[in-house]
Amino acid sequence: MNRSRYYSAALLFVLISLGGCQPLPSGADRGKNIIDAAEQRGWRAKTIDSGMFALTTLAPQQQITSDTLWVYIEGDGLAWLSRSRPSDDPTPSTAMGLKLAMADQQHQRVYLGRPCQYSAALSTGCDKQYWLQGRFNETVVAAMDDGIEQLKGDYSAQHIVLVGYSGGGAIASLLAARRDDVSLLITVAGNLNHRQWTEIKNISPLTTSLNPIDSVTAITAPQWHFYGSEDNIMPLATLQSYQAAQPINNRMVETDNGHGCCWDVQWPQLLDRIAKKNPVK
Repeated sequence: MNRSRYYSAALLFVLISLGGCQPLPSGADRGKNIIDAAEQRGWRAKTIDSGMFALTTLAPQQQITSDTLWVYIEGDGLAWLSRSRPSDDPTPSTAMGLKLAMADQQHQRVYLGRPCQYSAALSTGCDKQYWLQGRFNETVVAAMDDGIEQLKGDYSAQHIVLVGYSGGGAIASLLAARRDDVSLLITVAGNLNHRQWTEIKNISPLTTSLNPIDSVTAITAPQWHFYGSEDNIMPLATLQSYQAAQPINNRMVETDNGHGCCWDVQWPQLLDRIAKKNPVK
């Protein structure tokens, strides 16, 4: 089965589940399933208080010692149940950001969930705007920035590498534009120009969100952006417009992946490719 058919089959399964044949697990259950599976592989969950939001992190108990911390940022999660029905809880069904972090055996790394993922009941400000039209707004980005600052202290890190999957790529780019300790920015199927994305896909605009393309010129760290030739969710044109706005030290790399399929399988090889050009411990 090729990746396009794989993704279509997975989407069909979700739609059937939503239709009542197999109920979708609650956000709490989805989060518990993901965390339990990670803990069975030797990872440890921790909650960070970033003010309005409680952010969930996962990290291996046996870490590689380094002064650089790789922070893997999750995608948008389950923001919508259908084209017209928003989710009550954005906890992902499949946490690709975590899969990427777990596939990375080369670096000191930590996984960082987005506001209201895994911990909606613990957060005081979990309004739907924070995973719908305001998923990249200033409040969200500031909370993620605070979470990373706490993680940096916990690991006594001097430098940060940001890795963002899908909408997490938008967050990573926005953070890289405001922090001076980011040594490398990596996105995977990243949403780096959401205005163009919503226009192309004919979906509701993210009216209260910051747009990564608007601050790309402030990023001084090398950038690597991976996209999939079989990706039916994130149009290549959005990434091309982002790179055109700042082409210096800003690489685009094509793979044969779809949006939600197989990135973690290829991740060790993609990391090796990065290391040849931008070695970061």
